[in-house]
Amino acid sequence: MKGIYAITPNDIEENELIEKSQELIEAKINFLQIRRKADTLDQIYSVASKIVKFTKNHSCKLIINDHMEIAKDLNADGVHLGMEDYENFLKKPDDQKKVFSSYFKEKVIGLSCKNNLGLVKNPPADLFDWDYLAVGSMFRTTTKTDTVLVNANQRSLLMKNSSKPLIAIGGIDEKNIGVLLKDNYNFFAISKFLFNNDSPSRALKQIKKVIKGS
Repeated sequence: MKGIYAITPNDIEENELIEKSQELIEAKINFLQIRRKADTLDQIYSVASKIVKFTKNHSCKLIINDHMEIAKDLNADGVHLGMEDYENFLKKPDDQKKVFSSYFKEKVIGLSCKNNLGLVKNPPADLFDWDYLAVGSMFRTTTKTDTVLVNANQRSLLMKNSSKPLIAIGGIDEKNIGVLLKDNYNFFAISKFLFNNDSPSRALKQIKKVIKGS
C-alpha cells in the first residue's frame, strides 16, 4: 500500500468538509479517512454517508476512524483504529468480535502505533491482519494535542522493522515530505495541508509533484 491518505480535520464546517473531500476524491486521492473526534455518532454517520457516495465511481478508498459499526453499515472501504479503540473492541462479546473480525478481513484496516517500535514489530495479531500501521508524529502538528515527535533515528528504525506497510503521519506538507522520502516512506497521511488550502486538489498536485521528482 502506498500513496496519499487524506484525513479530515476537526475544525472545519460540515459543508466545507464535504466539498473539499469531493474535490480530493475527484482529484484521485488514494485514501480518505473521516476523522471527526468532536462530532456525535449521528453527525459522523451523516457526513460519512454523504462522502461515501462520491467514492463509488472513483478509485479513492473511504476509511472511517474509530467507528467500526459505521464503517460496516455504510460499506466503507475500511476502518482505522488507535490502540485504545482496539482494546475497547476486545471487551465486546465474542460473537460481536467474530462478526467484525470476519467482516474486516475483506476491507482495509489500519492501526495507530505512534512511535512505538515494539508495536510496529509485533502488532496484535489475534483478530485482525492489519493492512497498514500508522507512525508519527513525523513533524509538529496541531491536529492532535498529545503527539510525540519521531526523530530521524526512530523514523529509520520504524521503517526497517515493520513487516506491514507504514503510513507516515503528522504535519506533512510539500516542504518536509522529502525527508520521509529519503527514509523510503511512500505512504503519507495528510490533513491540514490539504483541507486548509483554498484548493485541496492543487495542494494534492504539489505533493504528488514532489514525490514524482524524488
